[in-house]
Amino acid sequence: MLTDLDTDLYVLTAVKSGLTMTPATQSVRVNTADVTAADFKAKAVPTYEVPVMISMDPGTFMMGDVKGEPGAASANPQFQVTLTKGYWIGKYEVTQKQYESVVGDNPSEVKSPNRPVSNLSMQTAVAYCNALAAREGLEPAYSVDGTTITRNKSANGYRLPTEAEWEYAARAGTTENTYAGIVGRTQPESISNLISWNGWSSRRVPGEFSTVEAHDVGLLLPNPWGLYDVCGNHTRGQFHKYHR
Repeated sequence: MLTDLDTDLYVLTAVKSGLTMTPATQSVRVNTADVTAADFKAKAVPTYEVPVMISMDPGTFMMGDVKGEPGAASANPQFQVTLTKGYWIGKYEVTQKQYESVVGDNPSEVKSPNRPVSNLSMQTAVAYCNALAAREGLEPAYSVDGTTITRNKSANGYRLPTEAEWEYAARAGTTENTYAGIVGRTQPESISNLISWNGWSSRRVPGEFSTVEAHDVGLLLPNPWGLYDVCGNHTRGQFHKYHR
Protein backbone atom coordinates (compact mmCIF):
# COMPACT_ATOMS: atom_id res chain seq x y z
CA MET A 1 0.00 0.00 0.00
CA LEU A 2 1.26 3.46 -0.87
CA THR A 3 0.35 6.39 1.37
CA ASP A 4 0.69 10.18 1.34
CA LEU A 5 1.99 10.50 -2.20
CA ASP A 6 1.92 13.77 -4.08
CA THR A 7 0.65 14.00 -7.66
CA ASP A 8 3.47 12.75 -9.87
CA LEU A 9 4.79 9.80 -11.91
CA TYR A 10 6.44 7.13 -9.76
CA VAL A 11 8.60 4.17 -10.75
CA LEU A 12 8.04 1.10 -8.57
CA THR A 13 10.74 -1.48 -7.99
CA ALA A 14 10.37 -4.56 -5.79
CA VAL A 15 13.00 -4.47 -3.04
CA LYS A 16 11.67 -7.04 -0.58
CA SER A 17 13.48 -10.38 -0.79
CA GLY A 18 11.47 -12.95 -2.76
CA LEU A 19 9.14 -10.35 -4.32
CA THR A 20 9.26 -9.98 -8.08
CA MET A 21 7.28 -8.03 -10.66
CA THR A 22 6.97 -8.37 -14.40
CA PRO A 23 8.41 -6.15 -15.74
CA ALA A 24 10.90 -5.59 -12.92
CA THR A 25 10.07 -1.87 -12.77
CA GLN A 26 6.65 -0.37 -13.39
CA SER A 27 5.49 3.22 -13.74
CA VAL A 28 2.48 4.41 -11.78
CA ARG A 29 0.96 7.90 -12.07
CA VAL A 30 -0.79 9.39 -9.08
CA ASN A 31 -3.43 11.86 -10.25
CA THR A 32 -4.69 12.93 -6.83
CA ALA A 33 -2.44 14.47 -4.21
CA ASP A 34 -1.95 12.83 -0.82
CA VAL A 35 -3.06 9.33 -1.84
CA THR A 36 -3.95 7.31 1.24
CA ALA A 37 -4.97 3.96 -0.24
CA ALA A 38 -3.59 2.82 -3.58
CA ASP A 39 -3.31 -0.97 -3.63
CA PHE A 40 -0.99 -2.90 -5.90
CA LYS A 41 -1.13 -6.64 -6.50
CA ALA A 42 2.15 -8.50 -6.87
CA LYS A 43 2.19 -11.92 -8.53
CA ALA A 44 5.24 -14.14 -8.25
CA VAL A 45 6.88 -14.96 -11.57
CA PRO A 46 6.51 -18.75 -12.16
CA THR A 47 9.74 -20.69 -12.03
CA TYR A 48 8.27 -23.45 -14.20
CA GLU A 49 7.17 -23.59 -17.83
CA VAL A 50 3.75 -24.60 -19.12
CA PRO A 51 3.77 -25.90 -22.72
CA VAL A 52 1.61 -24.14 -25.30
CA MET A 53 -1.65 -26.07 -25.70
CA ILE A 54 -4.08 -26.40 -28.61
CA SER A 55 -7.77 -27.19 -28.20
CA MET A 56 -9.14 -30.33 -29.87
CA ASP A 57 -12.88 -30.34 -30.58
CA PRO A 58 -14.96 -33.53 -30.34
CA GLY A 59 -15.25 -35.45 -33.58
CA THR A 60 -15.43 -38.72 -35.51
CA PHE A 61 -12.61 -40.34 -37.48
CA MET A 62 -11.48 -43.66 -38.93
CA MET A 63 -8.85 -45.15 -36.63
CA GLY A 64 -6.17 -47.60 -37.73
CA ASP A 65 -4.35 -48.41 -40.96
CA VAL A 66 -5.80 -48.78 -44.43
CA LYS A 67 -5.18 -52.37 -45.48
CA GLY A 68 -2.60 -52.55 -48.26
CA GLU A 69 -1.34 -49.01 -47.68
CA PRO A 70 2.44 -48.64 -47.19
CA GLY A 71 3.32 -49.04 -43.53
CA ALA A 72 0.03 -50.74 -42.63
CA ALA A 73 0.45 -53.12 -39.72
CA SER A 74 -1.65 -54.92 -37.17
CA ALA A 75 -3.99 -51.95 -36.63
CA ASN A 76 -6.08 -52.69 -39.74
CA PRO A 77 -8.90 -52.92 -40.57
CA GLN A 78 -9.99 -49.39 -39.78
CA PHE A 79 -12.94 -48.69 -37.54
CA GLN A 80 -14.91 -45.57 -36.72
CA VAL A 81 -14.28 -43.78 -33.44
CA THR A 82 -16.23 -40.84 -32.02
CA LEU A 83 -14.70 -38.61 -29.36
CA THR A 84 -17.54 -36.98 -27.47
CA LYS A 85 -15.45 -34.58 -25.36
CA GLY A 86 -12.88 -32.00 -26.36
CA TYR A 87 -9.41 -31.84 -24.81
CA TRP A 88 -6.15 -29.89 -24.97
CA ILE A 89 -2.87 -31.11 -26.42
CA GLY A 90 0.65 -29.71 -26.43
CA LYS A 91 1.53 -27.88 -29.66
CA TYR A 92 5.01 -29.42 -29.38
CA GLU A 93 6.48 -32.33 -27.46
CA VAL A 94 7.33 -31.52 -23.86
CA THR A 95 10.86 -30.17 -23.98
CA GLN A 96 13.69 -31.03 -21.63
CA LYS A 97 13.66 -27.48 -20.28
CA GLN A 98 9.92 -27.60 -19.58
CA TYR A 99 10.12 -31.00 -17.92
CA GLU A 100 13.06 -30.08 -15.73
CA SER A 101 11.43 -26.81 -14.64
CA VAL A 102 8.57 -28.82 -13.13
CA VAL A 103 10.20 -32.07 -11.95
CA GLY A 104 13.71 -30.88 -11.18
CA ASP A 105 15.70 -33.37 -13.25
CA ASN A 106 16.22 -34.34 -16.87
CA PRO A 107 16.37 -38.07 -17.72
CA SER A 108 17.22 -37.50 -21.40
CA GLU A 109 20.37 -39.25 -22.61
CA VAL A 110 21.47 -36.32 -24.80
CA LYS A 111 20.87 -33.05 -22.96
CA SER A 112 19.55 -30.08 -24.95
CA PRO A 113 16.88 -27.71 -23.56
CA ASN A 114 14.63 -27.47 -26.61
CA ARG A 115 14.73 -31.11 -27.61
CA PRO A 116 11.95 -33.44 -26.43
CA VAL A 117 12.45 -34.94 -23.01
CA SER A 118 13.11 -38.66 -23.42
CA ASN A 119 13.80 -41.90 -21.56
CA LEU A 120 10.52 -41.62 -19.68
CA SER A 121 8.59 -44.48 -18.16
CA MET A 122 4.85 -44.45 -17.61
CA GLN A 123 5.52 -43.67 -13.95
CA THR A 124 7.74 -40.66 -14.67
CA ALA A 125 5.37 -39.36 -17.34
CA VAL A 126 2.34 -39.37 -15.05
CA ALA A 127 4.45 -37.93 -12.21
CA TYR A 128 5.23 -34.96 -14.46
CA CYS A 129 1.54 -34.51 -15.29
CA ASN A 130 0.62 -34.60 -11.60
CA ALA A 131 3.41 -32.21 -10.61
CA LEU A 132 2.38 -29.66 -13.23
CA ALA A 133 -1.27 -29.99 -12.22
CA ALA A 134 -0.31 -29.30 -8.60
CA ARG A 135 1.63 -26.19 -9.59
CA GLU A 136 -1.38 -24.92 -11.56
CA GLY A 137 -3.79 -25.59 -8.72
CA LEU A 138 -5.55 -28.39 -10.62
CA GLU A 139 -6.64 -31.77 -9.36
CA PRO A 140 -4.03 -34.41 -10.31
CA ALA A 141 -5.34 -36.91 -12.85
CA TYR A 142 -3.46 -39.90 -11.45
CA SER A 143 -2.94 -41.76 -8.22
CA VAL A 144 0.13 -44.00 -8.03
CA ASP A 145 0.62 -46.95 -5.69
CA GLY A 146 3.93 -48.60 -6.50
CA THR A 147 3.59 -49.76 -10.11
CA THR A 148 -0.20 -49.37 -10.12
CA ILE A 149 -1.46 -46.19 -11.82
CA THR A 150 -5.10 -45.20 -11.55
CA ARG A 151 -6.62 -42.33 -13.49
CA ASN A 152 -9.28 -40.14 -11.94
CA LYS A 153 -11.48 -39.37 -14.94
CA SER A 154 -13.24 -36.50 -13.19
CA ALA A 155 -10.00 -34.64 -12.41
CA ASN A 156 -9.10 -31.51 -14.37
CA GLY A 157 -5.33 -31.96 -14.20
CA TYR A 158 -2.89 -32.74 -16.99
CA ARG A 159 -2.84 -36.29 -18.31
CA LEU A 160 -1.61 -38.58 -21.08
CA PRO A 161 -3.78 -39.32 -24.14
CA THR A 162 -5.83 -42.34 -24.93
CA GLU A 163 -4.76 -44.09 -28.12
CA ALA A 164 -7.79 -42.73 -29.94
CA GLU A 165 -7.18 -39.15 -28.76
CA TRP A 166 -3.59 -39.33 -29.93
CA GLU A 167 -4.41 -40.64 -33.41
CA TYR A 168 -7.29 -38.18 -33.81
CA ALA A 169 -4.99 -35.25 -33.05
CA ALA A 170 -2.12 -36.60 -35.16
CA ARG A 171 -4.30 -37.26 -38.22
CA ALA A 172 -5.90 -33.80 -37.95
CA GLY A 173 -8.74 -34.71 -40.28
CA THR A 174 -6.54 -36.39 -42.92
CA THR A 175 -6.98 -39.99 -44.06
CA GLU A 176 -3.63 -41.10 -45.56
CA ASN A 177 -0.74 -42.66 -43.68
CA THR A 178 0.72 -39.22 -42.91
CA TYR A 179 -0.95 -35.83 -42.83
CA ALA A 180 1.27 -34.73 -45.74
CA GLY A 181 0.34 -37.63 -48.02
CA ILE A 182 1.17 -41.31 -48.49
CA VAL A 183 4.72 -42.26 -47.52
CA GLY A 184 6.05 -45.46 -49.09
CA ARG A 185 9.01 -47.60 -48.12
CA THR A 186 11.32 -47.04 -51.07
CA GLN A 187 11.56 -43.25 -51.32
CA PRO A 188 10.33 -41.87 -47.98
CA GLU A 189 12.47 -38.72 -48.02
CA SER A 190 10.20 -36.79 -50.40
CA ILE A 191 7.43 -36.41 -47.81
CA SER A 192 8.53 -37.76 -44.44
CA ASN A 193 11.60 -35.53 -44.19
CA LEU A 194 9.32 -32.50 -44.37
CA ILE A 195 7.30 -33.54 -41.33
CA SER A 196 9.44 -35.85 -39.19
CA TRP A 197 12.93 -36.56 -37.92
CA ASN A 198 13.16 -40.18 -38.99
CA GLY A 199 15.71 -42.90 -39.55
CA TRP A 200 16.89 -41.18 -42.72
CA SER A 201 16.91 -37.51 -41.81
CA SER A 202 18.07 -37.63 -38.18
CA ARG A 203 21.39 -39.51 -38.50
CA ARG A 204 24.48 -37.62 -37.35
CA VAL A 205 26.58 -39.89 -39.57
CA PRO A 206 25.12 -40.64 -43.04
CA GLY A 207 24.31 -44.33 -43.45
CA GLU A 208 24.67 -45.18 -39.76
CA PHE A 209 21.28 -45.76 -38.19
CA SER A 210 22.81 -46.00 -34.72
CA THR A 211 23.57 -42.27 -34.83
CA VAL A 212 19.97 -41.04 -35.09
CA GLU A 213 19.08 -38.32 -32.61
CA ALA A 214 16.26 -35.97 -31.71
CA HIS A 215 16.12 -32.34 -32.79
CA ASP A 216 14.65 -29.18 -31.32
CA VAL A 217 10.86 -29.24 -31.40
CA GLY A 218 8.87 -27.34 -34.02
CA LEU A 219 11.44 -27.19 -36.82
CA LEU A 220 9.41 -29.05 -39.47
CA LEU A 221 5.94 -28.65 -40.95
CA PRO A 222 3.01 -28.98 -38.52
CA ASN A 223 -0.14 -30.94 -39.25
CA PRO A 224 -3.31 -29.09 -40.33
CA TRP A 225 -4.31 -28.50 -36.69
CA GLY A 226 -0.97 -26.92 -35.77
CA LEU A 227 0.73 -29.86 -34.00
CA TYR A 228 4.42 -30.49 -34.62
CA ASP A 229 6.48 -33.70 -34.77
CA VAL A 230 3.54 -36.09 -34.42
CA CYS A 231 5.14 -38.32 -37.07
CA GLY A 232 8.38 -38.59 -35.11
CA ASN A 233 11.34 -36.84 -33.57
CA HIS A 234 13.57 -39.89 -33.23
CA THR A 235 13.89 -40.30 -29.50
CA ARG A 236 12.60 -42.73 -26.93
CA GLY A 237 9.79 -41.90 -24.55
CA GLN A 238 8.89 -38.46 -25.89
CA PHE A 239 5.36 -37.30 -25.36
CA HIS A 240 2.85 -34.52 -25.90
CA LYS A 241 1.08 -33.57 -22.69
CA TYR A 242 -2.70 -33.50 -22.64
CA HIS A 243 -5.07 -31.51 -20.51
CA ARG A 244 -8.59 -32.72 -19.92
